[in-house]
Amino acid sequence: MKPVWVIAGNVFRQSLQNRSFVLVFFFWVAAIFLAQAAVPSDPTQREKIILDAGLSLLKLFGLALAVFQALPLVAQERQYRTLHAMLALSLDRSQVLAGYLLGVILTVLVLLALAAGGFLILLFMLQVPVTILLFRCLVGLAIELAVISSVALFFGVATGFFPGLVGSVFFYLIGNLTYSMHVMVHETAPGLGRWFFTLLYYLMPNLTLFNLKDAAINAVQPMWSYDLLALVYGGSLVAVFYLLGVWVFEWEELTT
Repeated sequence: MKPVWVIAGNVFRQSLQNRSFVLVFFFWVAAIFLAQAAVPSDPTQREKIILDAGLSLLKLFGLALAVFQALPLVAQERQYRTLHAMLALSLDRSQVLAGYLLGVILTVLVLLALAAGGFLILLFMLQVPVTILLFRCLVGLAIELAVISSVALFFGVATGFFPGLVGSVFFYLIGNLTYSMHVMVHETAPGLGRWFFTLLYYLMPNLTLFNLKDAAINAVQPMWSYDLLALVYGGSLVAVFYLLGVWVFEWEELTT
């Protein structure tokens, strides 16, 4: 397990050296701008507008961070020959990929925490209540970004950059159409069509499970078992895409 943590630490340090903090700074600037734009609005709706805009911006920031941190990682390691060096030390490819995945997730979560910290300070300054439900929303976002990181890393192993980018975005979009598919299942007449949509519904990734933004905005408190379900489901998706990445990585020939 020690080599995995060494690789993860190296990925984390390299990511921070690539000026990733600049993205956090741009998020803070954009959040302040959106908050100021919402101030003159109706006071009864001001808090909801600030929360909605801020959480949406934070999700967009996290999505871009997860994809662009994970997707080019394996290609960069090939380019700098560090991947060849690690495999020359008789490290198993599954260990190498586990180190990459842990390093990317750690980077994404640390930068997300910094961005979210600035957002919470902004809410405090604007006298918007910071509730436990808001923290649950942020935890759900963190789980979702861990899933997206594993998906992007898988595509980084299996494809090139642009096909991987399309695949990662497609996965994200499909994962957020689960509610629409659920409606289609109930609106379709019983028969082959309904059976098909039901099967498709259960095969689709359900990223909406991690989204508590509407609950946080409207102060609707879900049961705590919901968070446990999201954690187990998110961990399962990360494991699946990690194993798929290892399977592809094991069959891949590295050019010397």
